[in-house]
Amino acid sequence: MTKRPQNRVRKILKGKGWKQNDLADKMGISAENLSKMLTNNKMRTETLGKIAIILDVSFLDLFESEDRKIEVRKVIADFLKKEKSILEKEEQKIINRIASRKKPVSDKIIKDAERLNVIGLNLMYIDSLFDKEGNLIGSIKG
Repeated sequence: MTKRPQNRVRKILKGKGWKQNDLADKMGISAENLSKMLTNNKMRTETLGKIAIILDVSFLDLFESEDRKIEVRKVIADFLKKEKSILEKEEQKIINRIASRKKPVSDKIIKDAERLNVIGLNLMYIDSLFDKEGNLIGSIKG
């Protein structure tokens, strides 16, 4: 059983009948760069996410070891919880800023309201990734 996602990527490619060149083309990089990434001991999370999307597998499918999958899920859950906390604080600052304004509606208020909308959508999405007990649910796609 492999522990490196690079090895798992190679297996998934083989299972789909793809060559590394096919994946490189879809990523918009040279086959040589992809080969270097797959040979390297470390691959960026963003790159793994992009590969998962292209291969139409969950991010966690790039890790074969169950222990490693659990570890990755914990890192993802911790990140999402921190991101939620940051968004909630930003949301409260904007609400307070809007509430304290005495002027009529301005471009700044409209921008704040738009940002609140985006924050709200992000918070709803993050919440949808957790069950009632706060555990990450489902497989994280792309």
